[in-house]
Amino acid sequence: IHTSSTSTPSAVNTTNFPLKLPAGFSVSIYAKNLGDPRVMIYGPDGSLLVSVPDQGKVVSVRDINGDGYAETISTVADNLKNPHGLATRCIDTTCKLYIAEEDQVAMYDYDNATHTAGNEIKIVDLPSGGRHVTRTLMFMPYPNDQRLLISVGSSCDVCRETAQRAMILSVNADGTDLKP
Repeated sequence: IHTSSTSTPSAVNTTNFPLKLPAGFSVSIYAKNLGDPRVMIYGPDGSLLVSVPDQGKVVSVRDINGDGYAETISTVADNLKNPHGLATRCIDTTCKLYIAEEDQVAMYDYDNATHTAGNEIKIVDLPSGGRHVTRTLMFMPYPNDQRLLISVGSSCDVCRETAQRAMILSVNADGTDLKP
């Protein structure tokens, strides 16, 4: 009889946070000093796009040398009002970045080379203020992938809402045909 011993890889936690991980799992910090980030998506250029509402900006976080840690954090868009939801849409080589702020959703040209957004076009006005100011974005799957979904929170914790509150809105990628 031949037996072999196989060892289970141990868990690795390099964060200094009191986390218990199953054997074979690991956790590390990819990026630091982002403030209070909220939403993360991969951009069309492979960078991690992150909204930072309390700083009014969206940043690009990149691991340039492939070591698993972000060396570069650069501003994609700033001077925003509580940016939260992010979505991208590319047709051929033209990419658009959608940013949901407290009071609007805007579409930007996204430059893959400079990791910046420009040429802002507001596509939807949203109600501002209240208790729930975050707005989340998502494009529908094919064949309706030209429709952008926008979640809009309520203005309070317990109340009857008016139009465009406590619901999901649907709009074409260019801002036309807004529907509750």
